[in-house]
Amino acid sequence: MRQRIAINYLAIWSFALSYFSVSISANAQLMSRVDCFLPAGWEGKEAKLVVNLLHQSPLIDTATVVNRHAVFTVNIAEYSPAYIWLEGNSDDIHFFLDAPRIDIAVDPKSFDQPLVTGSPGSELWGRQQRLIQELRESQRKIRDDFFATPSATDSLLIDSLSVALVKFEPIADSLDDAHNQVMAQLISENPEAASSWYLFASNFSGLPYSTTLALFDKLAHFRSNPSYKQIDRTLSHNKVGQKASPFNWLTMTGDTTRLADQCSKLVLLDFSSSYMVSCQLRHRALKKLYKLYHPLGLEIITISTEFSHGFGQDFSDKEKLPWPVVLSTLSAPDEEINSPVGRVSDNLLVDTHQMIVGRDMSIQALQDTLKALLKKE
Repeated sequence: MRQRIAINYLAIWSFALSYFSVSISANAQLMSRVDCFLPAGWEGKEAKLVVNLLHQSPLIDTATVVNRHAVFTVNIAEYSPAYIWLEGNSDDIHFFLDAPRIDIAVDPKSFDQPLVTGSPGSELWGRQQRLIQELRESQRKIRDDFFATPSATDSLLIDSLSVALVKFEPIADSLDDAHNQVMAQLISENPEAASSWYLFASNFSGLPYSTTLALFDKLAHFRSNPSYKQIDRTLSHNKVGQKASPFNWLTMTGDTTRLADQCSKLVLLDFSSSYMVSCQLRHRALKKLYKLYHPLGLEIITISTEFSHGFGQDFSDKEKLPWPVVLSTLSAPDEEINSPVGRVSDNLLVDTHQMIVGRDMSIQALQDTLKALLKKE
């Protein structure tokens, strides 16, 4: 229920978010001075400014409180969220670092919350984070309530946990979908806000590929950002119309499979996980398509990401997929699989010239494509 409420809040706050959205130039470099005015009696205490840079270690600047002030000066390539850690203060002060000068005042005797001035994006950033936090808390509660049931805590822990995981799969899939919907809506409502770009750039690999492309098109305001150029290269790689990355994988039967060796007219690379209900349902549909189109030139290779080799073997024994299966475990996916995609579930449809003709396709879209490209002679 709280999950649905969190999503409904988006519509209520849509106008407010748009009102506070500020179109900020995306040109780097940004040198920013952050001046903190602090309570009397904090003289000599330590303070830290922590900037959460995209895809990098946090940038940390340290200052000492002198005459009730702690002053920081940092130089960053892109606007980023940040927080102030103060010795003796129980809560960090969060804001968005997006201006040459930002002033922060902390005085519990005069006002309840720290005051942040000079940062046009901090209020929007705070609203976005509160929405995301609400959703995460509701998801955490759902998970905790589910696994607190007797089936997950009896004496046969391993067996009961496996049963619980199977029962939890539909819930987990719906929670992931809700998270993706909220994230996409927060970004698309304010496409010129620096905080929206940060949300996208730090989460795009976990979103459905089609959603990622649609959001990326809306965020062209940030094309001069270094991260924009990096993500553009990532999204262009293994995109429809591009040549697929070569691979050399070992299947669960011990055979080596290479894309260059495939003689089929079309090869579907199916990136999935057996613990996702959406993938289970997809495999049922794929079996029907495989039976119909394999004689006409379709091959499928499933790359299955599992908790362990044991889970992978159980999946293989249970599903009995009639096409090759490659196993990637969560414990060491990078060592085992050089995956051309960033998330599960996803797929690539590749033709005989190793060109990508489909990406992240629904069953219906795949069926339509197969019907058009594979015809009975």
